Amino acid sequence: MSTTRKNWIMPEARLRSGSPLVVAFSILAAGAPAQAATTITFDVPGATYTEPAAINDSGTITGMFTAPGRRGFMRTTDGTFTTFRVKGESATYPTGINRHGVITGYYVDHQRVGHGFVRSKHGKLTLFDVPGALYTEPFGIDDSGAVAGQYVVSVNIVHGFIRAPDGSITTFNVSGAASTYVSSMNGKGEIGGWYQMTDGTADGFVRAADGAITTYNVDGQGATYPAGINDGGAATGFYNHGSDQSGFVRGRDGKIVTFDVQSAWATEATAVDDTGTIVGSYYVSGGHEEHAFLRSKTGNIATIDVAGEELTYPVGINNAGVVAGECYDGNGFHGFIRTP
Repeated sequence: MSTTRKNWIMPEARLRSGSPLVVAFSILAAGAPAQAATTITFDVPGATYTEPAAINDSGTITGMFTAPGRRGFMRTTDGTFTTFRVKGESATYPTGINRHGVITGYYVDHQRVGHGFVRSKHGKLTLFDVPGALYTEPFGIDDSGAVAGQYVVSVNIVHGFIRAPDGSITTFNVSGAASTYVSSMNGKGEIGGWYQMTDGTADGFVRAADGAITTYNVDGQGATYPAGINDGGAATGFYNHGSDQSGFVRGRDGKIVTFDVQSAWATEATAVDDTGTIVGSYYVSGGHEEHAFLRSKTGNIATIDVAGEELTYPVGINNAGVVAGECYDGNGFHGFIRTP
């Protein structure tokens, strides 16, 4: 139910033909009033930037802050912060948190090489690498403590991995793909992401807990980039068509619904909860400010910008409907929480 902001490369590419059925298309109003909700902003004490990455069902948020240097944080619902970093390393980037409060992410050493970590709910850090990898980047953690992510084997060659709770690592690649990118993992161990072929085309995939991989493309033409997956197996993200980007949600049954915020040239879904409520961001035509939206399970879309901010970007929504993300006021990034 969460994703990580702009951590994976999204090449502009045309996709090959062939895709599951696109069953609906909706253009809904930007700026429609959302239901009464409370939104607060927050910063890690002493931070110059605060950038949340994920939220779990208890409302605990994890992410990165600078103070200076890049370190990890955890914020509980009572507003208590716990900060952490991998000792002696240059940067620590949390990317996911499960319902037990176990956090995963990656850290960067002084040679600018990324390595994975798992932080237990008691604060113990376990460090790991995919054997033979040049760079290891976890992007999700399930409720058993299994971690999913991607690793670099050579320039522009990326594959997926799963690290089991016992520390054993399984690698995978979509059959025939040049690179496989992992963007999310749900609580049941299902993985969402996208893959790139040697001709530069890109499609989405879902990897089941048993290892079976299903691939898909939204419209058979533009590149498909999944960003989040819920415990029901529904995936959300965006796809390219011409010079525009639109959001989509794909059910476990393979049916795809596409959507746009009215007047937006780019609509990018980032996360979906178990009811099917989606959050994401959009850019309006002729503008460069990034706005946030919430799309209900019935398809209604409302703008949920943080008042007075130049940019609002949701990174996750939990099953209580609480949205977490980041906003920008012209001076720096701050966290926000929207409670319905």
